[in-house]
Amino acid sequence: MSSQVVSNQVVYTFSSRFLTDHATDEAIQRVLRESLDGVTVITIAHRLRSVADCDRILVLDHGSVLEYDSPLALMKREDSAFSELCRRSGEESTLLRIAERAEETRLKHKRM
Repeated sequence: MSSQVVSNQVVYTFSSRFLTDHATDEAIQRVLRESLDGVTVITIAHRLRSVADCDRILVLDHGSVLEYDSPLALMKREDSAFSELCRRSGEESTLLRIAERAEETRLKHKRM
């Protein structure tokens, strides 16, 4: 699965989920989201689906920051490296739906 380090309301997950199928990966993500509400989770992921519903994504290339924003904002940018990864994955429409749903959920929670 993944190794985790918990420190002062921050959880770091080093994902080896690339060895699992999509359904298992989604189940792991759901448990993390539901169990760690209000905790900062930093995930190093190998699947775009694992991060499409995150609050923010930091895209690195050879140790340099390329971009940092919400998945939805990055997907909407034509010049985004993350957007390009989504297009090349063949799952762009699925990833966009995941990001849109997550953004709607975040907005609902802010209004409460």
